[in-house]
Amino acid sequence: MNIRGGSAPPNPPNAAPMITGSPAQQSVAVPDRVALTASAHDDAIPKPRKIESGIVPGSAGVSIRWVYSRGPGTVTFSSPVSPRQYGKAVELPTTASFSAPGEYVLRAIASDGLLESVHTVTVAVR
Repeated sequence: MNIRGGSAPPNPPNAAPMITGSPAQQSVAVPDRVALTASAHDDAIPKPRKIESGIVPGSAGVSIRWVYSRGPGTVTFSSPVSPRQYGKAVELPTTASFSAPGEYVLRAIASDGLLESVHTVTVAVR
């Protein structure tokens, strides 16, 4: 409701994306790979930025990226980043391969461009 002399209602607050994924504990033997997945959905805030010629691509929506947090060797992801999706859920399946045995911590990070949520997976590599 806009009353004369009043201001427009404030924008609703932005919430961080909700993320779910693979079980928190996994195990694999070198040189095998582990299959991982992460899914995220968002509240559609922030809205896409508009310019005269249309909407700025990638200016809104949720995306997921898999990152290597720590471990004794290197990690390679088959698909490390999802495309950004506005107004619908996004899923990022990937496989991870490891250079050496040990315990690795991997993270799937969902971002809406302003806020992030994290899903952590620990992989025991034999």
